[in-house]
Parts: sequence; structure tokens; C-alpha cells
Amino acid sequence: RRWVRSCGTPSVMAFSCVAADTDSASESEQDIDLTDPEEWEDLHCCHVILIMLAVALPNAVFVIVGSSMGFGLEFYSAMASRSTDLLGYLAVLIAALLCLIHFVFDWNRGPRMMQIIFGLIVTSLIGAGMALNARTFPAAPLYFVMCMIPFLLGILRTFVCPHVHHKSFHLGVSLIMAWCAVVILALWVGFVWFYDHQWNEATKAQLIEGTTSVYEEVYSKRPLDYASDCGPAANVTMYDREERKAIDSACDVAHTIWFLAWSCPLAAVQANLMMAVFAFVAWWNMLSHGASQDDWVRWSLKQCMALLVVWLAVIYFCSTLASADLKLASALSIVGLLVMVGMFGWFYVEIGPTTLFAMKDSSEISPVLEKFREARQSDWGRAVFIGAFGILVPAYLFLDATRQMARRCR
Repeated sequence: RRWVRSCGTPSVMAFSCVAADTDSASESEQDIDLTDPEEWEDLHCCHVILIMLAVALPNAVFVIVGSSMGFGLEFYSAMASRSTDLLGYLAVLIAALLCLIHFVFDWNRGPRMMQIIFGLIVTSLIGAGMALNARTFPAAPLYFVMCMIPFLLGILRTFVCPHVHHKSFHLGVSLIMAWCAVVILALWVGFVWFYDHQWNEATKAQLIEGTTSVYEEVYSKRPLDYASDCGPAANVTMYDREERKAIDSACDVAHTIWFLAWSCPLAAVQANLMMAVFAFVAWWNMLSHGASQDDWVRWSLKQCMALLVVWLAVIYFCSTLASADLKLASALSIVGLLVMVGMFGWFYVEIGPTTLFAMKDSSEISPVLEKFREARQSDWGRAVFIGAFGILVPAYLFLDATRQMARRCR
């Protein structure tokens, strides 16, 4: 379906982002050449409103549900039970099984509505699983919520404003995300200042009191007490070495939860600023190249290649850091993976294979594509691929063979 383009007029602004008929959509899309800058348009009012909602709603959930400004302590206390961990693993397992069934039985060839329903179900299951595993992985629900921002922006870019100019879209996203970062920072500073929530012993005692349920559930053998088991005056010398290590690990998880609840808005500010800076750099690069589509695609390809190299360097750094601090290495690996996936997702939505195929013979794009092709076919490129995804290659081959059997049965 195609979305109505005339959503800038006040009379239809409220109803402009509804799907038009399929026949008229295909006819309109045939008249628009995305490789021709003259066919692009600027952001309209409804586009700006939808972008604000796509950015503001996940940020609001992030701050209200995950931080001590809202119900962060209550949320983590409610997710402290061990039964919620099992439910979280079950939800993620069901989502993985659905993805495998989708791959094996070629559900991607089904109707568009079925694809949308399937995507919503899988996304909901993954989000529920991460929320239910908040005790074991305190940052998991926050990662998921912040990943919803580029996901929603990608949906808007694909279905609502595919014909909006790169410069206009990226500038709008950059300004809105910077505005959200400023608002969250102002709210957090006001909360810390006016509600006497500075980082001191009184605030720590309040946070610890709010996460009593976490201390009771975080250690499998018995409930923990902060003063006697985890605090500065804790005395666990009566236990053996293995049990002391287990208690220290459980205390670290509880400490991470209440510190994360206090500093959660700062994480939201940093994430918004990073995405705002990226969108601003993309806008500035497009502005410096004018209306040249070749230069824009070439710059995007170079950014993807540079990010891939940086991600490989991060993976190497994390592998060397894992022996000293496994938690920090895991966190850096997850952040690097999310950034890489977001970058390539942005490239797929913003450029797409159709545009690349149409511009493959361009003198500006061909050298960059040739470098990608050389890297993919070189021995070191294959070695890096096998080293990174070696475990998954046999699984993929098995699933592909199963898919071929399913196709023959049909």
C-alpha cells in the first residue's frame, strides 16, 4: 500500500496517513522515480508529528518504566521472581521457533497482512521476554525499548514518507531526537535537584530499600541482606570460596539494577544524542553534496564499510577484555552489534537494493561496490565470516535443507 502524499494540508492532516487503494498506489509509485531528486518532497506537518511520536513514545516508556523517576524500582521488584525468568526464556524461545517456522515454510511469500501480524507477534514476544528477564539481564528491556526508535523510524520511512528528501528527513529526525535528549536531561536534573535525589548515601539507601525484593530473589540459595551480605560492612567469611563468589555475583546484579534505575535517563540522553548526531552528519553530508544521488550512495556505502571495520575491532577488543571483565566485554559487544545492525538497517531502508541495482554502473558507485565484492571474495573476508558466524553456518545449512524438503512436499 501507498500512503497519501498530500498530508501537509490542514484539512486532511489528521487523516492523511491512512492507506490508499492498492491500484492507485501502484499507479502513483510508477510515476515516482526515487533516483530523481526532483521527485522528492519535504517533510509535512503530519510527518513531523509521526516522527515525534516514534521518538517520544519509546523514550517515555524508557524513562517511566526503567528509571527511579517513574516506576523503575517497582518494575524491577515485580520482575525479581525466578518464575518470571522462566517465562522470559519461554517467550524468547517461542519467538525463535516462530522465526524458524517462518523461514522453513516460506511465510515471507504470504499476504502482507500476515507478515505484519507475524512481525507484531514476534516483536511482542521478544519484548515480553526481555522485560521478564530484567532481573538476570537488567539492561535488556532498556536495550529493546531504545531499539524501537530506529525500528519505528524505519517503518515511517518505508511506508509513510518514502518520497521525503534525505536532507529533510534526516534533519527532522536529528532535531527531534536532540530535543528529546534535552527534555529528558532537563527532567532528570530537575528531579535530582528538587527532589533531593543526588548521588549520596541517602539516595543509595532509598534505592536499596526500593529493591528489597531483588535482594531476596537474586540469590538462588537464600534471600540476601544488603547490610550483612552486600554492603561495605558485609561479612561472608564463614562461607567457602565458591559461595562467596556466588554471593558477590548476586550482589553485583542487585547493585546494577538500582544504579541503572537511578542513571537510566542519562543513558536515554546519550542514546538520543548519538542517533541525533548520526542523522545530523547524514544531513550535512547530503547538504554538502547537493542533489547528487551518486555522492550520497557512495558516502553511505563508505560509512557501512567503516562501521563494519570498527565493529570487527570492537569484537577483537572485547575478546581480549573478556578475561578481565566479562560483563563489560559483553555489554560492549551487544552495543556494537546493535549499532551495526541499526546502521545496515538504515542503509537498507534509505538506499535499498533497487537503488543500488539502478546505479551499479555509475562511475561514482562502481568502485565502492567493487571493493565490497573484493572483500567478500577474498580469503580474509571469508575467514572473518567463518570466524564470526562459524557456529551458525551448519545450522543455516540444516534449516535450508529442511526448507527445500518442505518446498518439495508442497
